[in-house]
Amino acid sequence: MMTKRSGRWTAFKYLLALPALALLVVAFAEPQVTMAQGAKTPGTVTVAPADAKKAQADEAMVVEQKKKEFEFQKKMVALEEAYEATSDPAAKKAIKETMMELRENFPQPKKMTIDFSDPVSVERALNKVTERIVVMSVKGQEITDPAQKEKFQQELDQLAKMQHKLKAALAELKAGK
Repeated sequence: MMTKRSGRWTAFKYLLALPALALLVVAFAEPQVTMAQGAKTPGTVTVAPADAKKAQADEAMVVEQKKKEFEFQKKMVALEEAYEATSDPAAKKAIKETMMELRENFPQPKKMTIDFSDPVSVERALNKVTERIVVMSVKGQEITDPAQKEKFQQELDQLAKMQHKLKAALAELKAGK
């Protein structure tokens, strides 16, 4: 029985499948992040796609929040300049009310989560609360309306309680070391 020998170029037809195979490998590859030299975890670490999307969403939210804060600051500066420029008591009162309304309607950022087992987190929160108390105490002296003053005092008392709680938690963590 005679068999026909294949030509020399028949093997090259299999090479045509290589680009398709390479595209399949690239399409189904998982994203990986390689660690820098000298890092604690050697090799590669697989990044979950959900974490990447969440990080992008968080970045977008931070950018949006920064834009809102910038707009808020621009409006407040304009109102403060108008307040300083006018001498009419009725206009000053209207501008002051507008400023208070703007402060109340400005969306506050998410409440900071505090890890009470981490002294760094507790200390950071304590510093922020203390700073907020100082700022609010200065601004509280400007308020003359009794209803607003009472509401303001309640917020200040709440911050003072939080400050006391954080100081106690920090002292407990430092004593436990």
